[in-house]
Amino acid sequence: HPLKPFEPELRRKYRATPIVDLKETQPNQNITIGGLVTSIRNLYTKTGQAMLAATIEDTSGTISVTCFTKTTAEYGKYLIPNAVVAIFGRAQHRERMKRGGNAEEEEGAEEKSVQVEILVDRVEQIIADAMAADARPRELHVHIDGSCKTFLRMIKETMEAHKGGSPLFL
Repeated sequence: HPLKPFEPELRRKYRATPIVDLKETQPNQNITIGGLVTSIRNLYTKTGQAMLAATIEDTSGTISVTCFTKTTAEYGKYLIPNAVVAIFGRAQHRERMKRGGNAEEEEGAEEKSVQVEILVDRVEQIIADAMAADARPRELHVHIDGSCKTFLRMIKETMEAHKGGSPLFL
């Protein structure tokens, strides 16, 4: 999956919740997800202001996200196909009624299911195109003389304070 190399950063840095776990959230709960933008729809209000509806995918599933006018104006530029993004927003739960269709179920029986959607407050773009050949995080190997423990500790603390998406080996 094109998102796989970016998942550690999304989980560690952004504390992104896997999409499969969003059914356990409460309505209007603040959440963060991370994933690949798979589709975008431009929408317009009655007054002609732009809105966006997008589908975000991680390795556990897909979810719909909605950007209202103010959010679209500020963050819409980051929601482009194949971009890897972190989405900060609120969970919106919608109950869907599904009519039973097989002969074993009672005629007219209905089953409730909950569909979760994200109302977007903020978007951070991790990378513009996850499909690009140079988009994958690279490993960085640094050879340091291990005799100076204080120097190694300072480097370790500095690197931990400024984590990025690429693994570092000292």
